[in-house]
Amino acid sequence: MNLVITWRMKLSNLSGEELLRLAVVLAASYLLALPVGWERKRHSQADVGLRVFPLVAVGECAYGFLGQQLFTGE
Repeated sequence: MNLVITWRMKLSNLSGEELLRLAVVLAASYLLALPVGWERKRHSQADVGLRVFPLVAVGECAYGFLGQQLFTGE
């Protein structure tokens, strides 16, 4: 119970600068994964490509951001 309350408090205390940084980093990860997905889709018979690689990149970026925000060592 205490962990849930602490988690909510830390996420609600994000500043506008941190939210802007998160949005920029998520957009950058999406845009950088598009060429990889395009190349994979073009040279492969598999359906893995333009949808999967950017989705995985954005998900991993968000996961890393949450890890930094929730486990700061305080």
